[in-house]
Amino acid sequence: MARSSKGLDGVRTPVHILPLIVWTILVWLAPALAAWTMLQAMDLHLPLTAGWTVLAFVGLSVSIPSAPGYVGIFHYAAVLALEIFGVTRATWSGTRSSSMPRRSCRSRSSAGSSCSART
Repeated sequence: MARSSKGLDGVRTPVHILPLIVWTILVWLAPALAAWTMLQAMDLHLPLTAGWTVLAFVGLSVSIPSAPGYVGIFHYAAVLALEIFGVTRATWSGTRSSSMPRRSCRSRSSAGSSCSART
């Protein structure tokens, strides 16, 4: 126990408080902004707090024992978080499937394939 306490001495040093606070803010801000940016890319114009909410719900959900890779639980938590902001499940699945361009590729020859984007 004494060894663990000694390891935390660096955190208790006054000169380390400001860098510790700055790094803590950056570590939490980066994934929240990533979640919010993803929502913007999906044409869901929600406030920045939506990114924080998705981050919180997903963070709690992955602590629940589930299938490898958090298949299903990750997505369910994100949908629950978005419902707080009025995004219905139909809107979420419709946005995901209809607003993203789909690629149509046909193989022509050994030289390559012909691909075109369609919406």
